[in-house]
Amino acid sequence: MLELGQLLMNFLNFIPDGVVVFFPSYSFLHSVKKIWEENGLMTKFGSKKTVFFEPQEGGEVETVLREYAEAIRVSREKAFEMTIDFHEKSAGKCSGALLFAVVGAKLSEGLNFSDELARAVVLVGLPFANLGSVELKERMKYVTELETQHENKPKQGARDAGQELYENLCMKAVNQSIGRAIRHRGDWAGLILVDARYSSPRIRGKLPKWIGEDIAVAKTFGQAMKELGPFYREKKSSLKA
Repeated sequence: MLELGQLLMNFLNFIPDGVVVFFPSYSFLHSVKKIWEENGLMTKFGSKKTVFFEPQEGGEVETVLREYAEAIRVSREKAFEMTIDFHEKSAGKCSGALLFAVVGAKLSEGLNFSDELARAVVLVGLPFANLGSVELKERMKYVTELETQHENKPKQGARDAGQELYENLCMKAVNQSIGRAIRHRGDWAGLILVDARYSSPRIRGKLPKWIGEDIAVAKTFGQAMKELGPFYREKKSSLKA
């Protein structure tokens, strides 16, 4: 958890405006939040960006989203007033906002984070559904039995229809979260997937087709910086032009 927090802190040093970080569940998010508060990382996040959390109460979501957008707007206006390019970080400056959200909750499915609302979307882990769910078990059992009835048994070592359904439901949730950013032709954002399983050809093959070949696998933070650094420098340069 500490390594994840430090990774995010390093990203905040150069990503402008809004950053949205999706976790697989509220319980995971709450556990990480507690650890980061105890070791001071949450305070460090706040020194870089105004921090927000997706509420579990649906009635509070609109308020949080409005305050998140307002924090980004205000930070950009202040930067202009101080004649500081708002796409350049300066020591000690709090610029933009950071929103922690949950895959499958309201912010990942029905709302858009276009333009400065999300210059980066970070997905932590793979949001597999709870295998203890009776409904999910029945669905998996049904498609597996259907596959068997049609004599389409998987080859030895291959995944059956139930396992494929389970993974596809997970990737559908991932793709919905990714789709919250880059909402029009001129929009841009970095999509950062934090889990070694995303490097699997099978998992990568289920990511949105529009991502195409623009996927780089980084095993270390240094490699990630090597990929992301030029991307953000290019975008910042084009905005200055």
